[in-house]
Amino acid sequence: MRTIDGRYEVIRKLGEGGMGRVWLVRDREDKGRELALKFISQQVMEREGAQGFKHEFELLTRLRHPNLVEVYDFGHSQDGCFFTMEYVPGEDLFAYARRNPPQKLLGVVVGVLRALEY
Repeated sequence: MRTIDGRYEVIRKLGEGGMGRVWLVRDREDKGRELALKFISQQVMEREGAQGFKHEFELLTRLRHPNLVEVYDFGHSQDGCFFTMEYVPGEDLFAYARRNPPQKLLGVVVGVLRALEY
């Protein structure tokens, strides 16, 4: 099985964006706890700069709100940088919106707005 930094076993890809990928991983050093791991490749780091990614991590570690995931660890590997955060199982917002009435979706949107306001 593929690992990141020798500590995190990759289970599957959760998502991908302009800055990098997010993986579901199992932490070998923490009783196999499942986490989300945001990974930024070396190529993106060279193009965008490592400082922005490290700054994002530092800001997120200070935030405590019920509608935000908790951020745990920052690390480097030979391929780039990463940080780990709480994994919350579920579906993406588009899938949720397709199968639920607008009133129920509104509750989720309000939660997101409260987190953004915080």
